[in-house]
Amino acid sequence: MFTDVHFAAAMRKEQSAGQASDRADLFSAGMLITAPGGHGTEYPIKVVTLSDPSEAQAFVDARIAEGSDYIKLVLDDGYAYGGHQPTLIRETLAPAIAAAHRRGKLAVAHIGTLQEAEDAINAGTDGLAHLFVGAKSDPDFGRLAASHHAFDPNAHDLAARQFEEGLHVSQQAELRRFCRGRKAIGGCRRADSGG
Repeated sequence: MFTDVHFAAAMRKEQSAGQASDRADLFSAGMLITAPGGHGTEYPIKVVTLSDPSEAQAFVDARIAEGSDYIKLVLDDGYAYGGHQPTLIRETLAPAIAAAHRRGKLAVAHIGTLQEAEDAINAGTDGLAHLFVGAKSDPDFGRLAASHHAFDPNAHDLAARQFEEGLHVSQQAELRRFCRGRKAIGGCRRADSGG
């Protein structure tokens, strides 16, 4: 969902010129929005970071000027994967989401835990890059996501894994209820059909 801005620009140029018929169109956040030392900074591309909430609008505007199709924010401290890394704080997340919305862009959040997913949804994110991992779940999560009209294009993948492992079957049921009527959302296609 994020990539080098020059690569994304080249892909968009091919698409606009009708020279991408041999591949899927690329829609990308370009550069993600992360904290200094946060997820994304470990890759061998230059990643600019955000730490001051008052800079959120200028930061989002810079991503849009680079060609971002949507804004991707990192709210993931690595805990879910046994690590620890800096992440955007809640006080920065909400202004960045609001900045994206002021410019007519979707804001999606990269999260790792249930708490991070809930925080992102409550801050106004339009969607999650993926669902949380780990044993902790909450049967009200589907209702929270639905009440905020948040989506997750990969939701079915997690529900399928959890179902296969016998974990959190109530969450799978909530996911199916959430996905009903939302077939345009990639992760909902199979969840809505129950399969």
